[in-house]
Amino acid sequence: MGSSAVADKEAMLAALAQWETLTAQMNRLSIDGFGPLELLELQQRREAVHRAQPVLDHKIYQRLRTECTPTELGATTYHAVLSQRLRISTTEARRRLDDADAVGPRTTMTGEPLEPVLPNMARGQTHGLISTEHIEKVRWFFTKVPSFVDYRKRAACEREFARLAVEVASNEFSRAVDKKLYLLNQDGEFTEKDRAKSRSVRIGRQNADGTVDVHITATPELASLIEAVKAKLGAPGICNPDDEQPTVDGAPSDEQARTDTRTQAHTRPRRPRRCVPCPTGQR
Repeated sequence: MGSSAVADKEAMLAALAQWETLTAQMNRLSIDGFGPLELLELQQRREAVHRAQPVLDHKIYQRLRTECTPTELGATTYHAVLSQRLRISTTEARRRLDDADAVGPRTTMTGEPLEPVLPNMARGQTHGLISTEHIEKVRWFFTKVPSFVDYRKRAACEREFARLAVEVASNEFSRAVDKKLYLLNQDGEFTEKDRAKSRSVRIGRQNADGTVDVHITATPELASLIEAVKAKLGAPGICNPDDEQPTVDGAPSDEQARTDTRTQAHTRPRRPRRCVPCPTGQR
C-alpha cells in the first residue's frame, strides 16, 4: 500500500469519526429556534447530503466484489453478506448492489477507470440531486427497452432522465419514464430476445399452511398453453375436488356446475387487461 493510499485511509477514518460525532451532536441539538420555512430548508440540505452518501457505498461494494468472494466474507452471496452484516433485508441488499452496478465506478480488465453505466445519473447523485428512487426507475427502464433501440437513443434517454430527475419528485418522474418507454415502442414490437429477458419463475418461501407462492412471467407460447389447459380443466364443475366423483373428461352435469363454489383464482385466473401509459401521460 502506497503512502498516498495510507494517507487517504487515515483521512477517511478521521472523517468518519468526525461525521459520527457531528451526527450525534445534531441529534442532540434543539430545533425550537427554527421556523417552518427554515426547517424545510434544513431538511432539504440534509436530504442532499443523504442522497450523496451512496456514492461511497458504490465504491465499497464494487471493491468488495472485485477483491474477494462472498464465502471469504462469511456468506454464499454478496447480498447475503450485506444483509447479515448491515442487518438489512436481502431485497434492499440486492437493490444496493444493482445501484452500484448502474452508477458506481467501473474499471477495465487492466484496471483503467470507466464511466458508470448511467454516467449522468451518477453525477446527479454525487451532487445530492438524484435519489435512489430515481435511479431504480431508470434501471427498470433499461430492462424494458426493446432491443431495436440503438445505443445513441439509449444514451439520449439517460441524459434526459438525469436532467428531469433533478427537477421533479419520484412519482412524476416515474410517470415520465413510463411515457418515454411507451413512445419508444408504441406498436408493442418485441423480439424473442426481449421476451427472453423478461421471462422468469420466482418461487417464494413456504407459507404456514404449506403452500408456496409462485410468480411466473411466461412467454406468449407458455401463456397460451396455460390458458388452453385452464379453459378445459378450469370450467365450472370440472376437476372439482369437492365432488364425490370429480368430472375430468367430458361435460359436467348441471348440478356439478351449479354447486361449484370455487373462485376464478382457484379454477381459471382472469388475464389482466394490458395497461400501457397513454401518450398524454393521463390515466
